[in-house]
Amino acid sequence: MQQFIAKFKDQIQGVMYGFDRVLFRGSLRRLTHSQGMKWYLAENNILCKKYQDHVKDISQKLKEAVLEPFLQHKLLVKHVYGREDKDQIARAFAAERGITEGDVCALSALEMAPTFQHYKTDMVIRSRPCPTIYLYRLDPEFGWMHARIQTWFPFYMHVCINGREWLSRRMDREGLRYFRQENCFPWVEDIPRAQPLFQEQLQVNWADLLQPFAQRLNPLHEEIFRNYPTEYYWSGFQCEWATDILFRPGTLARLSPLLLEHGMLSFSSPDVLQFLGHRINIEGQIPRNYRGELTTDFKSRASGDRVKYRIDGNSLKGYGKASTPLGDLFRVETLTQRPEVFKTYRPAEGGPDDDLKWRIMRRGVADMHRRCEVSQKANERYWDALSTVDDSTRFSEFTRTLEQPCQYQRRRVRALHLFQADDHQLLKAVNRGEFTINGFRNRDLQLLLYGPVNPNAPLSPNQKRRRSAAVRRKLRILRAHGLIQKVPKTHRYQVTSLGRLAITAILTMDRTSIALLNKAAA
Repeated sequence: MQQFIAKFKDQIQGVMYGFDRVLFRGSLRRLTHSQGMKWYLAENNILCKKYQDHVKDISQKLKEAVLEPFLQHKLLVKHVYGREDKDQIARAFAAERGITEGDVCALSALEMAPTFQHYKTDMVIRSRPCPTIYLYRLDPEFGWMHARIQTWFPFYMHVCINGREWLSRRMDREGLRYFRQENCFPWVEDIPRAQPLFQEQLQVNWADLLQPFAQRLNPLHEEIFRNYPTEYYWSGFQCEWATDILFRPGTLARLSPLLLEHGMLSFSSPDVLQFLGHRINIEGQIPRNYRGELTTDFKSRASGDRVKYRIDGNSLKGYGKASTPLGDLFRVETLTQRPEVFKTYRPAEGGPDDDLKWRIMRRGVADMHRRCEVSQKANERYWDALSTVDDSTRFSEFTRTLEQPCQYQRRRVRALHLFQADDHQLLKAVNRGEFTINGFRNRDLQLLLYGPVNPNAPLSPNQKRRRSAAVRRKLRILRAHGLIQKVPKTHRYQVTSLGRLAITAILTMDRTSIALLNKAAA
């Protein structure tokens, strides 16, 4: 990452990294397998064939208990059908009520989820439509968030938070000014002071912090599991770790398309494997025993373009997140939902604490700190790879604006037709070497554009005025497009530095063969 920062240091305001969206999953480990469900039924003297009646009764009681506080406070309680956007419904209600902190609404839905079904003499796991409840909240610490519970066994829970929401609350408490656009910060008053606030998220005891949400989602937990005690095991179901580089305003309008093109066309499959910490062989190729699937795709969305790499259930993506008058922001983000492909230095679960080895990374929150380290390293490797982007000026950057009409002295000026005979000849004329030092005059261009006057057939005064006016109009077009400028207190003009680059590029392109262009682009 330091390579990218060193290359673009004059355009960078700072770097911030931390959690983006994190989805925690709570599961009752004694109840996530068929045998555990049979033990639960046995402890409660319930026959397997009576499971269906039992789960419906428990589900109804649980739903009433969860929704009761929302009904008491006259908050929105609604069943959502089909593809209705739950988050949008909740945000609209919060805006309507002016809710700035606390509970917002409770939404229910019927969603496919793993649950149990009685089959012959056994309890088997099947994916079935299950009643599900979503609780939306503006938490004093986490900000906007939601929690979800499946009201059928095994009562899976999900708690979704956003690290940027959390950071905005912390910066508010610290009196740190910032500009926010959605879930990013294109401008922060003091980035070195804000980043340690981000780092506080890595010191959290997640199990303790998430337990109150478990109690709210299932207030009947102790009653249901009175004869078969079990507690929730919390894991990071999906974890997005984002590294943002904050640029000066206007930088990404040009740089972002170059970075995305570079990311899409320049990196091979072994490169992507290395970004996400996988090993390649000594020849720099993918090992023959590797059986994973790796894909790269580019997508244009309403919010902008992005390039994404998927491998083994995890992903890495880069995209321009924000362009504002105060600053621009480009984000590189790693999503881990299969952390078991990585390693962590830890003791075996349930073993002695001093038996430390490199073992498979667990999904549990105990390995969350190491998971973030791996994600940050992946982001940094990708940023360093992006540092090799060729950000030199493109030919299209010169021609795009020249081929569009513009305004000059409150009047419209036509576009230049760069490769049509008249305009192309004009560009060649003003670019001649003899005009480099002293510039050129109207009469100089008349000679080049119309040729010398035949001494035996001199121009009439009217013809001279018409020729001079025609050249004056051409000069006005060049001035409007910024290619030439008038030398003060003279009738001379000089090509601007931008004009010199643009005209040289246009004339060079005109003389270059297709074979050479293809060779240069390869």
